[in-house]
Amino acid sequence: MLKTERVTALFDEARINRADSLLRMKDAEKHWDRRELLRAAEKAWAATTQATNALVLAYHGVEVEANGANNAYGALLRLCQEVPELKEMKDSYTSLSVSLFGLVLCDGSLDPLEHTIEDIREAADYVRDAERLVDGA
Repeated sequence: MLKTERVTALFDEARINRADSLLRMKDAEKHWDRRELLRAAEKAWAATTQATNALVLAYHGVEVEANGANNAYGALLRLCQEVPELKEMKDSYTSLSVSLFGLVLCDGSLDPLEHTIEDIREAADYVRDAERLVDGA
């Protein structure tokens, strides 16, 4: 396992986006502000991808590519074959990819709002769990 400056920087970015996402989500929840909830979801997805990139880099020593052979999902799949205890992370990433990225960010579907809020919280947990896996290994 590699704990490089780049891994640390990716987790730093993920934590910043995670915190911003949770703050925006709380504000959106208080006022049922759909635009702020969308911004919170964007930050949550950014945090998820940054944490995934850091996790893959720490375990494989290779940067994730946005497209191509070493995309985040493919890299996580390969990582799960080597480290089966990461399957839960892959499953969570898959779920967040469908809900936050696909449905909310691409399709613009925030409804039901409670589910979007739940997904933002799940993304926050994902970031925390990814960092624990790297720090604890």
